[in-house]
Amino acid sequence: MNSYPSKFLCIACLFGLVQPLPAQVLEEKWQFIPSNPTALIAESIILDGRPLFRVTAPEGGDNALSLKQRIKEIDRNLQRVISSGIDPDRLAVAVEIDTVSNQPVIYVNNQYVMTVTSLDAQLQNQSPEMWAQEVKRILREALLNYYDERQPQSFMQKTFILSSLVIVLILSNFLIRRYQRKLQTKRSELEAELNALHLKEVRTEEEIAAIAQEKLMIQRQIATIGSKQWLLFLLQASLWSTFIIISLGVFPQSRHIQLVIIIALQGTVSRLLFVIFGVFVLSRLSEQTIDRLFLSMSLGPWWNSSQRVKRRLDTFTGIAKGLANVIVVTIGLILSLVFVGVNIAPVIASLGFIGLGISLAGQDLIKDMINGILILLEDQYAEGDMIAVNGKTGQVERITLRITQLRNTEGALITIPNREVKMVENLSNGWARVDMTIDVAYNTDLDRAMAVLVAVAEQMSREWIWRQKILDSPELQGVDNFGNNSIGLRIWIKVQPLQQWAVAREYRRRLKLAFDREGISMPFPQRSIWFENSLSIAKIVKED
Repeated sequence: MNSYPSKFLCIACLFGLVQPLPAQVLEEKWQFIPSNPTALIAESIILDGRPLFRVTAPEGGDNALSLKQRIKEIDRNLQRVISSGIDPDRLAVAVEIDTVSNQPVIYVNNQYVMTVTSLDAQLQNQSPEMWAQEVKRILREALLNYYDERQPQSFMQKTFILSSLVIVLILSNFLIRRYQRKLQTKRSELEAELNALHLKEVRTEEEIAAIAQEKLMIQRQIATIGSKQWLLFLLQASLWSTFIIISLGVFPQSRHIQLVIIIALQGTVSRLLFVIFGVFVLSRLSEQTIDRLFLSMSLGPWWNSSQRVKRRLDTFTGIAKGLANVIVVTIGLILSLVFVGVNIAPVIASLGFIGLGISLAGQDLIKDMINGILILLEDQYAEGDMIAVNGKTGQVERITLRITQLRNTEGALITIPNREVKMVENLSNGWARVDMTIDVAYNTDLDRAMAVLVAVAEQMSREWIWRQKILDSPELQGVDNFGNNSIGLRIWIKVQPLQQWAVAREYRRRLKLAFDREGISMPFPQRSIWFENSLSIAKIVKED
């Protein structure tokens, strides 16, 4: 896909990955809770992939290991209770006070499950007895729910739910694929139409302007179709991801896999991957938005359809894309630091000193950027222009805020820092001119020769191939100079930008043929030799 939808639609699609999930499932498995006077580390007790409540231990030392062992022991006790069978009518969950530790102990069907510690109650800001009663209620509801979910009636309901999800997924994918094929067919038709316009022959300036406008409209439609295609791709990916995660939570046997996925998505590595993906998506979205913005500007009534305006807009488009990518990547780096756990407040506070250091160390870079901005604002040249700068001549292939790259006639790529651009000759801004001086012999009828010069140029301007390149009638300047063995006749022909060389080559060819037909000679270097004694010449001839 090479184009992208609006930001809000993409964010909505991505948000669909987590929005339908139960809130309690999104709770982190591990959580650090600051408390006075001791910091506690807590982990959830999980049954059937659902967090029930948290047990705690002091942070540091071997407490984390002992907490894991306690979690395993509670899980093992619960599985023993479950394996012995659950009868809703006889399920008995009781709380007793241990005479040795004076702490509440919870039993299920007279089987020991766990001891509620004072740290567990401290985490909930309750007394051990009150929290034990709450844990008793939670365990009873969880065990009853465990029993209900394994009954045939519940199995049928969940099968119906999963089947409905599958049907919705299949139907949605069918509609998306159908619309994608429709868009692809339309895009192929537009691309074929655009290629036909490139090959179409035009004869007048009005036809050129009309075709240019039609090309822009087709390009805009293609860009819009590309945006819709990328939106459909994100929507399809979102639907599949959401279906997989939700379907794993339908049956209790697979719910623990759902929990593992959710916990993994909350990890640092997953967050960094999401940041990278978000940077990529936002970067392409910004490029697409900028393309559509400048394309709309080029089609607006306040812009003329000249080639010069198109080049300027193309140049500004590239610069705007670069700036947008820098902003997006910077935001991505900041978010990555936050997710890794780096405190960015000191980093932001030190940005002033960092900027001062960069400005001192990168003065040339700052000069390049300032001069690059001035080049763009003053329209000194744009991408596609033919310029001469610092003794180098070539076509501008790329402009950034730092450099200008030229491609000369030999194909060499010339890179010039913008700070070195002092004086520029733009050979293609607005219009160009064929400035030609033709040498004729001294014995030539000048009026006749000048008439031939004008006739050949006017004949070219009347032909449709050259009429779109020649802007005005030729201007004969007359006798320009007297040379050693020739007289120079000068003529000007106003042409489209970058067309002066093609017109000049064709004009020279036609002028040589016309001079041959009219018997007008074009001189070549000659040398006269004078001898003081003619007899000496005769003697030399006789000897030969």
